[in-house]
Amino acid sequence: MRILVTGGLGFIGSRLVDDLVDLDHDVVVLDSVASHVHAVEPDYANPAATYLRADVRDPDGWRAALPGVEAVTWRTSPRR
Repeated sequence: MRILVTGGLGFIGSRLVDDLVDLDHDVVVLDSVASHVHAVEPDYANPAATYLRADVRDPDGWRAALPGVEAVTWRTSPRR
């Protein structure tokens, strides 16, 4: 199954990505890699997943991420 994980480079999201990849899912990650969350570019991204750098508030990011996706997990940071 092709699954989209939002926030897939964060603490919880990255572990979810790893678990889904381990279960042989095709995983797409939509993450802004926001500087207030990531001081540096994360080096723990699962190489079996596809990563798209975009904010979940950006419609173009969703358009790029959704083709072929059968399920979406939603994980964002709390409102600031």
